[in-house]
Amino acid sequence: MRATSFHKGIHCGASDIVPALDACPICLSSEPREAVFQIQAAPDIAMLKCGRCRGCSASHMPKGDLLARYYAQYYADTELRTTTSDTGYFARHVTAPMSGLVGARPLRILDYGGGDGSVAYAIAKGLLDKSGDCGIHIDVVDFEAPRASGDGRITLQGCKELRDVGGDYDLILASAVLEHVPQVNAVIRTLATLARPGAYFYARTPFMIPLARLIRKFDLTYPAHVHDMGSSFWNRFVQTFELKAETIVSRASLIETTLLEAPARTIAAFVMKLPSHLELAVRRPGPMDPIWTLVGGWEVVLRFKRDR
Repeated sequence: MRATSFHKGIHCGASDIVPALDACPICLSSEPREAVFQIQAAPDIAMLKCGRCRGCSASHMPKGDLLARYYAQYYADTELRTTTSDTGYFARHVTAPMSGLVGARPLRILDYGGGDGSVAYAIAKGLLDKSGDCGIHIDVVDFEAPRASGDGRITLQGCKELRDVGGDYDLILASAVLEHVPQVNAVIRTLATLARPGAYFYARTPFMIPLARLIRKFDLTYPAHVHDMGSSFWNRFVQTFELKAETIVSRASLIETTLLEAPARTIAAFVMKLPSHLELAVRRPGPMDPIWTLVGGWEVVLRFKRDR
């Protein structure tokens, strides 16, 4: 199996992008947004920060045909269909704070933008090791075909669109995907409606703007990544979208690579994220934004309330 693939941005022409957006595509606020990073010039495209949700989005979204060409080669240089090569470790990391997820009844998992569903499958395998033979169904929303199950207790079904799934999920995964969706507000609201009371929600997104402002040649990988959603955004997420949920975890995201496949990158990521983890370990509980932001990515675990 090849190592994790890292993608590069491209320079977009005027014919590749749509006109500038007035409203924030994340929360739909019409308040003026602050330009915080210049993605490219000629034509000018900048990352704009919303004062309401605190998320950053590109001033111009790429057109659908450009994205189709871009994503057609997305996995061309790797056999992996996920953003991490160690799906077992990732699965344990994601589910560690989810007490009560394992039960006697069959579980339902929605993996939005999950590639071939390998991460969700690894999560299901881990849960079944704890709960026995309750059975787990996984719906994977992605243009990639889902992997084979290989376990009679686990079923995987692939869907091209979010509108094709059922609902009433116990766990919803949106790992390294929301940053790719131009009109992401509708996706976020739809995902929330698909969760059953007591369900968990895991999301992981890039938090690159602080690094990009420090290293001016930093690649934000536009037009793939059109949003940057960091600690300020996720610490206000429940309030912004008026969700009946609580934030269980809000922290710098896990390291995607391993020492074996990419030692220099893995060590650099560890050093970069360590101050954030130390800060969160010693500070008082609360929704305040962390001081250290040079982390590269952020992740959250939410739990929907049972009385919603």
